[in-house]
Amino acid sequence: MQSAEKIIALMCELLNADSMTKLAEIIGVDQSTISTWKRRKKVPDGVIDIVSGLSGISFEELKYGKKPTFSVMDGGTDHTYDRPSTSPYIEKVAKMMSDMDEDMQKDICLSVEKEKLLRDLLRQKESDEKAG
Repeated sequence: MQSAEKIIALMCELLNADSMTKLAEIIGVDQSTISTWKRRKKVPDGVIDIVSGLSGISFEELKYGKKPTFSVMDGGTDHTYDRPSTSPYIEKVAKMMSDMDEDMQKDICLSVEKEKLLRDLLRQKESDEKAG
């Protein structure tokens, strides 16, 4: 976990707050509250979550200083991928995938590949009909 000082500095940067007063105003707290976080060396998770939503950076990256990842098992090998921090929906799906066993992950990946193939075939058919 990153230090409270580092998290607060990053929140200022992400929200274009040039002072603690401006940061406090943006996130809706008193400036003394931010001073308390510094003194206690902890920024509440709820605040980190709010700033994450406002800035587009993931909760994990803001709190822990690392990009979120997810793992997928493939033939007994664990593959780790960077996870985009675009929306809470994507984060929930990635979390669900990483919690699944290997067989379930394979089934979902096959279903997604089949769906992509069907869409490509449909687009090709539509393109052929327009051309000919």
